[in-house]
Amino acid sequence: MTAPVDPAVPPEEQSLADGKYQLLERIGRGGMAEVFRARSVGVAGFEKIVAIKRILPHLAVNAGFAEMFLREASITVALSQANIVQVFDLGKSGNNYFMAMEYVHGLNLARLQKRAQAAETQLPVELCCYLVAESAKGLDYAHRRRGADGQPLGIVHRDVSPQNILLSVEGEVKVADFGVAKALGMVQVSDFGEVKGKFAYMAPEQATGQAVDHRADIFGLGAVLYKAIAGVGPYYSSPQKPVDLDRIPRGQVTPITERVPGLPPDLDLILSAALAPEADDRYQTAAQMYEDLTAFLYSRGQRVGATELAAYVQDTGKVLPDTAARAKLGADIRAALKADQPIELKGGMARAARAPLQPSPTWAEQTPSKQGLKLPVVVPDAMDPAAAAAAAAA
Repeated sequence: MTAPVDPAVPPEEQSLADGKYQLLERIGRGGMAEVFRARSVGVAGFEKIVAIKRILPHLAVNAGFAEMFLREASITVALSQANIVQVFDLGKSGNNYFMAMEYVHGLNLARLQKRAQAAETQLPVELCCYLVAESAKGLDYAHRRRGADGQPLGIVHRDVSPQNILLSVEGEVKVADFGVAKALGMVQVSDFGEVKGKFAYMAPEQATGQAVDHRADIFGLGAVLYKAIAGVGPYYSSPQKPVDLDRIPRGQVTPITERVPGLPPDLDLILSAALAPEADDRYQTAAQMYEDLTAFLYSRGQRVGATELAAYVQDTGKVLPDTAARAKLGADIRAALKADQPIELKGGMARAARAPLQPSPTWAEQTPSKQGLKLPVVVPDAMDPAAAAAAAAA
């Protein structure tokens, strides 16, 4: 079925690259570029929905903006990973450059948070951990990416924020917009001392114009997780100062347990390791943060994935399926661990009784380190909802 064209798109702007792309509707506009949902047309009636990003017309004549846009394209086209929005093509229409990118049918995390607030609900903690963990996978891939010569590209996103984490209606999580990213060999002298990104999610070294590396993105991930759970950012002081600029150079973050009483201390440790003011005291790779978030979910008997995220994206405010049963199951597992008792998961949760599980070390004995927190992992078998309820009631 052919997608209709939005009449708001002028006829003279509907076609790009000699008809290869047809703009359907504008779906976003920022300070430098605008994004359209578009149709890619091929032979024998082939069609594919893509996103077209192009420099705003009045900025297209500015050589500096064009260079920044081309820099973004050259960085992003080298990235091919499930948690990163992929670039398919770079083109030029008249005097304006454009990129054809993967179209993500859904919304960004910032919009999801606003929808939840409008519905007077809070994003479930386990869902927040899952989507930040998935984002960490994508960023870890970008940070480790090597060029054709085998040398690290040194990619740093520099604008990790809820606006740049896209969530699809199918439950996918994708990091977008490397528009202010940098890579080794692509930074000009003018870049040093120039602050790019959003202050609310910015590491101290980035906010003060110092040289940054991938650990600034890890701080950004921590700030995103903090905001998703607490409803306010790590630099929040008051409604009059939602982003207290005086706190940023020192990395002065209010402990999240003061914002969310009763939050599990292991999650507080993860956030502390991500939001450390000094880069050397943070997680040293996004992979370490991913592993600890995943371990946190498993240790609580929680399995959250694309299915649960899709349900929440499609119906914001809806309680995650069987959340109560899963929470009780997690509590039962932790109680058995503490008592050093064998655990038998019934109703298809396991094929056979498990051997006695060893008690986990107390969280007070664990400290953040640049090797990761090494959180204990409890991995239940396939979490069928009916089985989970049966096991929880047993």
